[in-house]
Amino acid sequence: MKLEDQVTSLELSKKLKELGVEQESYWSWVCKRGRKWTSEEDHWFLHETESSYNYKGNDKCSAFTVAELGEMLPNNINENFRIYHLKLRNYGDSFGIAYELDNDEEDNWMLHDEIETTEANARAKMLIYLIENKLIELKENQ
Repeated sequence: MKLEDQVTSLELSKKLKELGVEQESYWSWVCKRGRKWTSEEDHWFLHETESSYNYKGNDKCSAFTVAELGEMLPNNINENFRIYHLKLRNYGDSFGIAYELDNDEEDNWMLHDEIETTEANARAKMLIYLIENKLIELKENQ
């Protein structure tokens, strides 16, 4: 399995940074600009965070692993006097993550779900949803 399939995509990593998620992870997306490229576009690549100290500000963002995202996502969400539980599914060629009630016969039994080609991206999209909808708060030091 390629490293890119085990961490959040560049797009989702940038979004998490923009939302204020603490930039502490084992891997980072870093941007290298230089004369050797003929176009003006930035060139991003994965790098171990510990050894990417030369990249600052917008030139670097965390590429979170599944395990790191697992620590950020709560097991349960309380919403409208209901407790929704985190559920993970593997669909073979994609991954699903949702917050669901234990009883799926009730109206509004699912709070939200995301399906992506990688588990890291599904988890990242769920974290983005929770933050944007104020269902979780970021820590004070972030």
